[in-house]
Amino acid sequence: MKPVKLFFLLPALLGMSAQTLAAGNEPELLEIYRNQAEQPLSAERGKALWEKRNGSKSCTACHGADITEPGEIELIWFFTKSIKPMALSANPDRYQDAETADMAFDKNCKRVFQRVCTPQEKGDILQYLVDS
Repeated sequence: MKPVKLFFLLPALLGMSAQTLAAGNEPELLEIYRNQAEQPLSAERGKALWEKRNGSKSCTACHGADITEPGEIELIWFFTKSIKPMALSANPDRYQDAETADMAFDKNCKRVFQRVCTPQEKGDILQYLVDS
């Protein structure tokens, strides 16, 4: 097998995207969630949670459907605040501070789902954001 092909096969064996492996930028928090999760992390489950609606609330309501683009949150009436892209590929510094990122997950899970997400759910969402 040629080395180039092995580079693309290795991520599949390790359960991560070639993009993540190539970037060498996997957030520490992803490994923490991976260790706390009951089953392997899934970007597909993460995307489903990301898009899940709870009444008028969802992650996409503020962050947008395209996670490689900036989102926007309404503060008061017509005043809005821009949110940097959620995809690690579009915002390489995101998720590098594990404590801050975990607190943001807790705050936003409470806002959208009215509860703190489990490590499995947070890990699945983060896997989706890292792989996109």
